[in-house]
Amino acid sequence: LVPDLNGLVVLPMPVRTPKKILELSNLDKPTSNDQPQTDVPDADLSEDDALSLMLAHMANGNAARMVEVARARFIEKGDTRDGLYVLLSRYPSALVRAAEPAPANGTASPGFDLRPSVEGSPLRQYLRQCINWMDEPNPFVSTQDFRIDSPDGSFLKRMATARNWYVRWSSGNATMDLTQAQVQADVEQTLAFVATCQNDNIAWMILSAMKPQLSNSEQQVMFAKAMERFESQAPIDRFARQERITALFAAQQHEEARRLFAEWFRDQLDSGTMPVIGEELFKAYVAGPKGNELFAELMSSEAKRLRESQRLMTVNLLAIQISQLGDLPLADQLMTMLIEKLNVEQRPDVSLLAIEHLRRLNDPRAAKLLDRMLELPSVSDLPQIWRFAATMAESSGHKRLAVDRLELAIQLEFATRPTTINIETVRADYTALLAKYEELINAAATLETAPPEGLGERIIQAADQWRSLDDDDTAACQTAARLLAKLKQNELAWDYQITPLADNSGESAPWINLARQLGEARQTELASNAWITASTLESTNPEILLEHAQLLASAGLKTRARAILVQVADGSWQPRFGETVIKAKALLEVP
Repeated sequence: LVPDLNGLVVLPMPVRTPKKILELSNLDKPTSNDQPQTDVPDADLSEDDALSLMLAHMANGNAARMVEVARARFIEKGDTRDGLYVLLSRYPSALVRAAEPAPANGTASPGFDLRPSVEGSPLRQYLRQCINWMDEPNPFVSTQDFRIDSPDGSFLKRMATARNWYVRWSSGNATMDLTQAQVQADVEQTLAFVATCQNDNIAWMILSAMKPQLSNSEQQVMFAKAMERFESQAPIDRFARQERITALFAAQQHEEARRLFAEWFRDQLDSGTMPVIGEELFKAYVAGPKGNELFAELMSSEAKRLRESQRLMTVNLLAIQISQLGDLPLADQLMTMLIEKLNVEQRPDVSLLAIEHLRRLNDPRAAKLLDRMLELPSVSDLPQIWRFAATMAESSGHKRLAVDRLELAIQLEFATRPTTINIETVRADYTALLAKYEELINAAATLETAPPEGLGERIIQAADQWRSLDDDDTAACQTAARLLAKLKQNELAWDYQITPLADNSGESAPWINLARQLGEARQTELASNAWITASTLESTNPEILLEHAQLLASAGLKTRARAILVQVADGSWQPRFGETVIKAKALLEVP
């Protein structure tokens, strides 16, 4: 059976790529010269191939090609079915092209205007106006209404009316330079239309554009009444009730608004949802008589009900939300209510969220609650808990406690490490831990007290773990060496310092670089050791000895420095080192 498609345009399915459409048609078959046709004029396409190509180009967002196919294959051949214009209206800016003058050695490019005529079917009238509207620089501030020669109540007439009201309210034209009576008339007419609108999405859009323009209590009450229709339409039912409540508050009908708010709030809690109280709604609630008192009474009552039914996470989230709304005393009251009932062993999830919230408020209860958690066997071997605890201690200024907790977290992770690790994470973790060890050393030096007992062993353990996980142990060894040197454990520091140089043991250059780095860091003894090794490897170079002597002299070790300078001044060196010898002799003359 073939249906009557007169006046309709039916798109062939499925949507394919332009290349595939040509492959499936006769357009890619070889010609008499056994060459495939690669450039078929759009005007020569079959109707199905042309429509398929239009659909393909539309799917790819290629407006110019879609319009070109429609122009050449259909419109210029007199085929101006309404359905073609429905498709083309998707790209209003591509439907009109001005003629371009011919280049010096070419052909002029003709222009075209593919918009439907202003006369014709109601659909064409609607499309013509819609295309013009959407091609405006800012269509949503348009002052031009759509006008359709169609019976009242017809689909297109109602579509045009819906568009007109939406643009009128979103642009502000429904209230601009109008009297209160005129605005009231617009409100009544719009709400009358919304009441008969069969599409909830369109009705919601119009009301959303309308709401910010409402100015008096009567209009707010009318708006609230209009919102009732959406209270049974999932998923916007909750938002609709919220909009209705807000409108009633704006109309100063506080008692009714609070009653509806309480119903809205309890309904969501009972359905297992945490109600989101927006700032606008909260301010509207507390703005009326006894607003703060009544709000606190409702929240406390609901929090007690939740607590008794063991919905502690919801109580926690409610307290956090109230805090974010700015009512800190009420939020503190709800948090206290929660903590009194909270068993950290049974509800570690709620405990952690409460701890984090209290930490952000610098509330000392956070540390107490965390200490209770850390005593639990079920969480004491979880490294993420100890990392969190380390962050807590750091933020409260307990640096030594932060070090101990971070160290424990890393030790737990090392003991249970997977076969594949992220080396950047490993480096960052151990760098952070060793940096905290250095802070303890520096703090002890500043206060002229002894560093924590066993700190050297902890540094060695962390460095060796890092080295076991990282193919490049340079950073681990150098960091450990620097810290051990600060602890006056010079032999161990030297061992770590030279470990990365094992593969370059016969070359002096790496030792010279190391000596200079240590000298800049004022680690004189380690630097001296490096200079001794470098001069041993390159004994014919007095410049190494001279730089070594200069290091010792700058550190106040003049006796050791002079002994090396004498060695340079009295030695037998190649002629090219004559200037070095002169420098050494000059330095020996300095008292």
